[in-house]
Amino acid sequence: MDLGLNLGVLALVAFLATLDTAWACLPPLLPDAGATSDDPARSALGEIAGLTWRVDGIGGTPLPDGVRPFVTIAADGSARGTLVCNRFSTDYAIVGQPLAFGAFMMTRADCGGEGAALEERLAQALASIESFSLGEDGWTLTLETGAGALDLRRVDLF
Repeated sequence: MDLGLNLGVLALVAFLATLDTAWACLPPLLPDAGATSDDPARSALGEIAGLTWRVDGIGGTPLPDGVRPFVTIAADGSARGTLVCNRFSTDYAIVGQPLAFGAFMMTRADCGGEGAALEERLAQALASIESFSLGEDGWTLTLETGAGALDLRRVDLF
């Protein structure tokens, strides 16, 4: 048994495992801000990343007064926000559909009655995005979902 060969194989396996772990930690690929793309969805994603969006309506119905959910879509592939009374964080990627959110990590405050139902509806809508479109002015975003369209407006935080 050649000890040198076994140590070399062991080193190669350790290197490949490290490489695989590093690859898994990379954020999803996003288009460069100045890059051109033949895929309008990928180009639009570059325009919505790094911004905060307020949800104004779902399924064509405005949200009740005082309820202002928002989502911040970060350029690093993460997203966070608030629904009705709970905060959430998740990740997103371009996988088959233009924008796919991962599993939600969410606080568990009791919104009570109608608030809880609305929060569940919003969470389901965000989890089932089929397509999205950015308004010509760059200030409106529509997420087409299995639970009805979400109408969002860009929020200037400064």
